[in-house]
Amino acid sequence: MRVTDSRYDAQVFGHYYVYLVGSGGGLQITRDRGQYLIGGDEDHLRQLGLFRTFDDMTEFRKAVLAYARTPT
Repeated sequence: MRVTDSRYDAQVFGHYYVYLVGSGGGLQITRDRGQYLIGGDEDHLRQLGLFRTFDDMTEFRKAVLAYARTPT
């Protein structure tokens, strides 16, 4: 996967997003109000139980890897 876009705003509590594209499609990682979200194929995220917010960075990292490694 490669980063195609990203934004960071230090004035708004360090909110950011990163958009990545790979052979399996696109993926967006977002931090907003101290929570982390995965953006991508909504049906696929729901099937994996990942269509939600994450408070814990370790749990979020595992979720991102699970999503990125699972074909849609």
